[in-house]
Amino acid sequence: MSSGLPNWKRRFGNPSDFEPTAEQQARDAVYALPLEELKARANEEAKQVDAQRREEYRTQNAHSWRATPGSARYKMTPSNAEKMVAALDEFKMEGSVVDLQTVFDHLSSQGSLELNLPTYTPKPYISQEEFSQLSVEEMRTAMEQLKEDGTF
Repeated sequence: MSSGLPNWKRRFGNPSDFEPTAEQQARDAVYALPLEELKARANEEAKQVDAQRREEYRTQNAHSWRATPGSARYKMTPSNAEKMVAALDEFKMEGSVVDLQTVFDHLSSQGSLELNLPTYTPKPYISQEEFSQLSVEEMRTAMEQLKEDGTF
């Protein structure tokens, strides 16, 4: 039986005649690095991935939180968003929906956020005396309108 290398050379050529690919060169360069540098690179990449995942997690939860009734008073402004993120970081919170509501409650109680204040629009009012003077047809029309939108 013949040895492996001469047989390989006969079939495929001399291994030293082949140029390494860019992928092989990159892999070889990584293998040549000291272990401490590899650890430092891995830690740096892990921090970047964690920061990206945290940002995605917070963004997704911010959208969910905005759909809750507890966020109705939150006014979407860049300064409010910066204050909310800063508070999440300060209190070392992940950014869950509960965390966002807690931070919002804290900041709004301090008066640090611009809020959407509820607007009061009084409903038109008709007195009992005016109502009793309406014709039957006007009463039906008024009752239909009351069913639709709560006003006369």
